[in-house]
Amino acid sequence: PLDKSLSTVKFSKFSEDIKKHELHYQGNVEIVQPSRVLYTDDATIFYTPETQKPSTITAKGNVKLLQPGEMILADNGVAHLSSHQGNVNNAIYLFSVPSNWSLKEQFKDKNFTGFAHGKADKIIQTDKYKYILDNATYTTCPPTKHT
Repeated sequence: PLDKSLSTVKFSKFSEDIKKHELHYQGNVEIVQPSRVLYTDDATIFYTPETQKPSTITAKGNVKLLQPGEMILADNGVAHLSSHQGNVNNAIYLFSVPSNWSLKEQFKDKNFTGFAHGKADKIIQTDKYKYILDNATYTTCPPTKHT
């Protein structure tokens, strides 16, 4: 479990552009925020000058995002933190099916895992709870089955 009181960044190489209000991290980057961990080769954090808080994170290379109920592996992506919007490209995903999902009861398959998974050329997050999968596969079958 993540310590929700801490946000940390681990990296090999660091640079800052004060004029552009950005922090650039390279090499085995690990960004830990409350309830979220991002691993990537290269990350840039853009921050709001007035508050000094991060507003946008871009990630390139071996992107792995872990948050409650989801895991996404992708080539690259961007997240706009306050609006809960963003996108990733060339992604493999695993999402937990919410317990209040009305169709969940219709699954009679004893092998139903409670997860949906697949691949997508692009995943777009439009708000805190909504995603658009572009040119994607989607299944709730166990990963060992051919679907």
